[in-house]
Amino acid sequence: MPVYIIYDPTKTDSDRFKVWDESEVGDMNQDALEGAIKEKLGVDPRFISPVPITAANEHDTIYNYKPDYPNPAPTARWTTILFYTKDPNMSRLRDELGLDRFFYIGRMRFAEVDLSTDADVFQILTGATPGKDGELMVFDPDMKRFALYKPGSVLPGIDRVARPLAELSHAEFVAWLQTNAVEPPPRLPLSSEFAWQTLLNLSAGR
Repeated sequence: MPVYIIYDPTKTDSDRFKVWDESEVGDMNQDALEGAIKEKLGVDPRFISPVPITAANEHDTIYNYKPDYPNPAPTARWTTILFYTKDPNMSRLRDELGLDRFFYIGRMRFAEVDLSTDADVFQILTGATPGKDGELMVFDPDMKRFALYKPGSVLPGIDRVARPLAELSHAEFVAWLQTNAVEPPPRLPLSSEFAWQTLLNLSAGR
């Protein structure tokens, strides 16, 4: 069973680390992970999840966003949007993209759409109907253009074709973004201090 180590840089000594064994709760899913985050860190999981987009807020959320980071990349206003289904396998992908966004701070933002309630968002942005297995999109609001993840397509640096969306890995995600003009993140370890400060800023509404 996987073991998760949650790190809190605001504390000292052994209190800085919380160990959570997945065997305590059984199979991993979105609810279990969010519950652990809330229990171990006291952080509302909503602050970790990508921005939720609905038919009511899609225009303001996508088109009126202004990056608030030093030296943002040319793609900083672009948005990666996951249109997710209730398939349990999607929970893993939602968690993965929730973490991936820390690697792309200042390069791109992340959002998600619940297809069971807001499938209209996909039609608004593309004029088409979303696939039954969900969709992953990168959207450029300045040019009003988008690209969709296509299972079976060829990704640079990956020795196999793109797998089904629910099986997407971090490496495949990075490669897919690169095919759509989004530069990969620097090859540096994820700074837990920086990620923690970002969470605090989000929780304060900044």
